[in-house]
Amino acid sequence: MPLMIKGFGITDVLEISLLSVVPTAIGALGVVVVARRSDRLQERRSHSAACVLAAAAALVAMTFHVPSLPVMLGLLSLAAFAIFSALP
Repeated sequence: MPLMIKGFGITDVLEISLLSVVPTAIGALGVVVVARRSDRLQERRSHSAACVLAAAAALVAMTFHVPSLPVMLGLLSLAAFAIFSALP
């Protein structure tokens, strides 16, 4: 993930490190949110499928190379949220 953030044009190592925490923290939050919701609704398959599709959509959208760092960081955060939540 730090190499992806470095590819956005950021060269400062401290800034790269701090920005790489954001998607990871959002991904950790996603695990808790999706797990609680899927347990409450007893729909684990649909939640897993939705997470996989959301991750795929976010990763495909990242290939368009939008020149905005907040947009790319948001897509990376969405991908982390969905990928971490889709893991069993």
